[in-house]
Amino acid sequence: MKKFTFMLMMAFMTVAAYAVDATWTAAKQGYGNSEVVESTTLADGVTAVFAKATGGSAPAYYSSDESVRMYAGNTLTISSTEPLTKISFVFAKSKNEGPAFDASVGEMKIDNLAGVWTGNAKEIVLTVPSTKGMQTRIQQIVIGEGGEEVEERVIDDVLVELPEGVKTEEWALEGYFVYGDGDDDYEKVANSLQIGIKGQDVYIQGISHYLPEAWVKGTLSADGKTITIPSPQYYGTLEYNGTNYPCYLLLNRYDYDQNIDEFPETVTFNFDQEEGMLEIPEDILFVENAKPIRDYDAWGYYTEFTIHKGAPVMPELVELPEGVEAAEYHFEALDTYYKENVDYPVQVAFDKTDVYFQGLSSSVPDAWVKGTLENGVVTLPENQYMGVYESFFGDSEIFFGGATFVYNAEKATFTSEQGFITTSEDYPFDEFSNVVITKVVEKVATPATPSILKMEYDDEYGFIVYPDVPLTDTEGNYLLSTKLSYQLYVDKKGVVEPYVLKTSDYEKLSENMTAIPYVFTDDWDIEANAYLVYVYGDVQNWSKIGVKSIYTGGGETRESAIGWYDVDYNLLTGIQALTQNTNNVVYYDMQGCQTTASAKGLLIRQERMNDGTVRNVKVLRR
Repeated sequence: MKKFTFMLMMAFMTVAAYAVDATWTAAKQGYGNSEVVESTTLADGVTAVFAKATGGSAPAYYSSDESVRMYAGNTLTISSTEPLTKISFVFAKSKNEGPAFDASVGEMKIDNLAGVWTGNAKEIVLTVPSTKGMQTRIQQIVIGEGGEEVEERVIDDVLVELPEGVKTEEWALEGYFVYGDGDDDYEKVANSLQIGIKGQDVYIQGISHYLPEAWVKGTLSADGKTITIPSPQYYGTLEYNGTNYPCYLLLNRYDYDQNIDEFPETVTFNFDQEEGMLEIPEDILFVENAKPIRDYDAWGYYTEFTIHKGAPVMPELVELPEGVEAAEYHFEALDTYYKENVDYPVQVAFDKTDVYFQGLSSSVPDAWVKGTLENGVVTLPENQYMGVYESFFGDSEIFFGGATFVYNAEKATFTSEQGFITTSEDYPFDEFSNVVITKVVEKVATPATPSILKMEYDDEYGFIVYPDVPLTDTEGNYLLSTKLSYQLYVDKKGVVEPYVLKTSDYEKLSENMTAIPYVFTDDWDIEANAYLVYVYGDVQNWSKIGVKSIYTGGGETRESAIGWYDVDYNLLTGIQALTQNTNNVVYYDMQGCQTTASAKGLLIRQERMNDGTVRNVKVLRR
């Protein structure tokens, strides 16, 4: 038998730190999107002046990342009536180089997206280095003055252990775990917990995402209706790349609207053992951290989660059985919501009488659904879990609504006039009828000539081209998307040359690229299915930009002619930029809610022209 003991020792130590006088947050200053920022007050007696200086553009606020965006050569001058000794910064991630500052006095240190200036001065000039593409995006500035000594809470690294003989019950934590400090990398989780009670001591196992065997300890109230959990608590050490890292639980009370972001020493939760409920307030996050104090390099945290008695319930995704190979088919259907025809590649696999389909949903295109083939009809049951659709407005679990397809083995087609839907708990996502799914046969073929639908100028990232690369040959037959590539060309005042995607411009590429596979994406500058490509270089010298298709089928490679598009540099950088700055381009999701241009799935791009006309363009982001 194992003997278990528990000892959580809280200690206090005096360290050199600085009292925080004020926190300035860019998103709370009332700036409009792309508004130039010149001066602001950071705290009583402390002002900041943003200046263009030697930069090409003036500092401006952008709502997309809630930051004041400073460009190469811009300056930030912070002035105070009393000497400043510490200034802390929180930065947003830049697409190019950054963040970075050169300080006129004192010392400026930047680690990832956090920065700290230290010194002793009434005026500090911070300059963004003149490196090409450099940007420093400021979300928050924290002013600290004086040198007042404060106390930091630390703990001894002693593990919580379950006492011998204590019986436990199975509970569950269900919700989302966010990796790091941000909110762009998260997953749905359903953790199994164990809760044991001895007197007024409560032991909980399974909260840690990285060390699920670790225990934490709380205190049960005399009436049994609440549990108080101290924070921080030590989980143990995590081995990563041969190094052991300590791991801690930190309880964070966070409310953006109320400007609350604190790490209390204890948090009390409502508890009902009989009903199987441990209530988690909406403003409480369970943070997994590498330090027992506040740290902007957190490993992650739980959000939008519940804790309840019983085993966790996690819907299971359909998976293609090992050894079963899929073939490419072409999907065509009528989108009954938008009353438009859609088509794109999907995957189909046979395993005896089981038939698997991947790509039926535009919201979660990687999801598989499974059906059964009998007497020429494939029946796909409803309520098959397809995964989570991530959007600007939150996450939605997507389920397949069920379908029946008539299978023609001779033509290798699946058809359904009724079609199918995919849906969340609240509303449909995909609504298709008149579905035809046709197998793509590999053969020697000349691809149809592609075109450039349009070219745009983005005042943040540069020039974007939108190719239209047909998945058909010159005779209208379907092509395999995995064997199709496209290549861009530029006409520089009569001199035609291939456009080369250089690693110096495309930071996600490991080598230069000319031909781009149709299905390729670098998740940054190039979108899959030839949706868009950012282009760089001396665009002012381009008179045309073109695209051709390259197809390798049946062991032979054939190319299309080049489809050309006229480039008007002045129009792109002038009127087009003005259109974007006045927010005349808006994206909507399938439910008619406004979203962002980077959202995935089926979107509507609404363009309001200068003459007042409105153009709606359907966009499929896969």
